[in-house]
Parts: sequence; C-alpha cells; structure tokens
Amino acid sequence: MPAEPSPALRLGLGLGLGPGLDVAVRHQVGVPVPVSVPPSGPHAGAGDLSDHQAAQDPVAVPPKLQVRVQDHRIRQGQVHQESDHDATAERDTTSSASQAQQTKDSHNAESDTDTDAILKLKLTKKITQHPTLTRLRKTLYLCLLQIPPGQWTTYAALAKHVNSSARAVGTAMRLNPLAPGVPCHRVLGSDGGLGGYMGTPPAKASAQSKGSAIGSERGKEGNLDRKRRMLEEEGVRFDSRGRAMGRVFVAFTSTF
Repeated sequence: MPAEPSPALRLGLGLGLGPGLDVAVRHQVGVPVPVSVPPSGPHAGAGDLSDHQAAQDPVAVPPKLQVRVQDHRIRQGQVHQESDHDATAERDTTSSASQAQQTKDSHNAESDTDTDAILKLKLTKKITQHPTLTRLRKTLYLCLLQIPPGQWTTYAALAKHVNSSARAVGTAMRLNPLAPGVPCHRVLGSDGGLGGYMGTPPAKASAQSKGSAIGSERGKEGNLDRKRRMLEEEGVRFDSRGRAMGRVFVAFTSTF
C-alpha cells in the first residue's frame, strides 16, 4: 500500500507546484506524474518552455536572447551577401576595364596598320610615277617597302633578286630621293656592317659604327650614326663589332 504523502508534499500539490520539482517524491508515494506536452497551435508562444523541453535541453535559452542570436545571424548573412556582391562587382569592373583596354589596343593596332598601308600606297605611287627614276631603281625602291621594321637585308641579296650587281644597288641606295620613307637604311653589308649611307662611303663604316664619325667629333650626328640609330629604334640589335644581328630578309615578291 503506498505511503501517505507528507504534509509538505500535500501542501506543494495543493499549491500547484510544477511536476519537475517533485517527480521523485511522486514516484515514491504513487502519485501519477503528469506528462507535459510541448505547446503547439497558434497560441503557443516563443517563451513557452515545457518540462519536456527543459529535459531535452538542460541549458534553456531565454526567448529574448534567442531573438538576439537570430537577428545577429541574419545580419551576418546580410554582411556576407554584401561582401559577395562587392567582390562580384569588383570582378565585373576589372573585367570590363580589361576588355576596354584590349579593345582600345586592338583599335590602335588596326589604326597603325591602316596608317602604314596608306603610307605604302602613297610611296608606291610616288615611286612608279617618278619622272626620273630608271626601271631598276623603281624596282629596288619597291622592294625596300617590303622589308618590315626591325629587319634588314643586304646589297647582295637585293642584287640577286633584281639580277643586277651590288655596286648598282649601292648607287641606287645613295641616290634615293624618298628616304627615309623608302627605307634604304635597312640595306647593310654582307657581314651585317652598316655599309654606306647618304653619300658616306662604306670605307668609313667601321669607324662610324663605333661612334667616331667625323660628324660625331664635331658634336653632330654622322650619316652612319643616323643609320644605326634608326635601325636600333626599329628593333635591330648590333654586336660588339657593330654588325647587325639576325637573319637577312630575302622574301621579296614584287618587281616593276
């Protein structure tokens, strides 16, 4: 037969104390233990923590703190979203700037190409319509227009192409009335030496290629100094002996 509840227990039950406070005593005296069901339905509040919930979660978080934590997480998510948005916008801006620069460079390259083509057409017309140029000289000057900047050929290579002599080629280069547009400065000796230029004979080339030209001694740029400077500005490199480096250009196609 179950023991009689103590006066204190009867008083606690009469006062309606929560079952979680005297569960052990109720078992001892045989009093049924009410089972708490988690609140549900539209009237269930955020702060209704039952004994069942307390048993499952020993550290019960107050409702106000739960709201603060949730609000903090929402704000963190917004910050991450804003950071991702800023990073995406920065990448888009960088990509747009890069594409704009590439487009600009492409347009500049096309503009330079168009300018070179127009210049060559004008020079070709001047050469072919020149009243005093011989057929050989016209052919040689048209060949010069085919040598790209940064490359060079030789008197012997030109002579072979037009079936003439290196001396005749040298004379045509010395008498070029359209220099430097028609680039006779791109024609060098067979060993890559400067040869002659604008009336300066090849015999002085070795001295002038080392900067000891008569014009340089007087504080002026000599003809061969000018020839070498123009070649270097176009990308031609010279060795320690003053000889051009690289291959001889021989890809001539046009004759007059």
